Amino acid sequence: MSNNQIAATRPQRFALYTNSLGNYFFHEIRDLLGEGLKELGYGVDFRDEQNAFAGQADWHIVIAPHEFFELGAGKELVKRKRPANLIIFNTEQPSSHWLKLSAKHFDRAAAIWDLDFESSLRLCRSGHPCDYLPLGYAGASAFFKEVPRVPLHDETRGLSADVRDRSGFARPFCERPIDLLFLGFASARRERFFSAHAETLRKLQCFFHRPAAMRPMIPGQTTQMNTQTTVGLAQRSKMLLNIHHGTDKYFEWHRIILLGIAQRALVITETCSIAPPFRANIDFVEAP
Repeated sequence: MSNNQIAATRPQRFALYTNSLGNYFFHEIRDLLGEGLKELGYGVDFRDEQNAFAGQADWHIVIAPHEFFELGAGKELVKRKRPANLIIFNTEQPSSHWLKLSAKHFDRAAAIWDLDFESSLRLCRSGHPCDYLPLGYAGASAFFKEVPRVPLHDETRGLSADVRDRSGFARPFCERPIDLLFLGFASARRERFFSAHAETLRKLQCFFHRPAAMRPMIPGQTTQMNTQTTVGLAQRSKMLLNIHHGTDKYFEWHRIILLGIAQRALVITETCSIAPPFRANIDFVEAP
């Protein structure tokens, strides 16, 4: 068998990268994407900025370039020649500072994938080869596994042992102990919402985690939160609330789908951009 025949028969190999100094939820997206590629029969290699770029990858996928190329050793990679088969996965909202950092690297990529449908169209109109990549189901992903016990740490110490140690994933909706869950960085816009609706919210059993967006969330270093905690909380919640960080009309895939719908919680969100195949007021509740 010739070398060309061997290359044609072996599965393509993807190397997936996030920055080790970045927010843990980007590692979650990387891992979900990797599990999806494995289910499709591709080879997958998980890496970070300290061991980039892999020598034997058919495609290199950088998740969250505003972190990967801008933190720690990632800054040195900017000075090096990048592989021709580089794909950038953009996760940032149109008016954010983080998108401006990401956009610095778009021209050096063979392709761009975008988490938001309307953002992908905007990038196409600006001349970039961009495709919409919604996050889907992969059976091996931590997002689709029941969390029997929520980890005990400073963020969850206020929950009773009965709530922490008994999953609501397969329980009837009405038996879930947390009425309303919100997980997201604090912002002036969000704080105005919570202040305006404080009286109503006090009547509910709520769990709100609203850290300051001062530095990346790294479990065990800058935060006690982690995948087991957030997924476990969502599986114990009746409703998950989505409020935009700023003024962009955006669809927060990670929160709405992975922490909401995938955990069988009712998502209530303010008006978002469209997100095929999901539909407002059919798959989730949307209101001004």
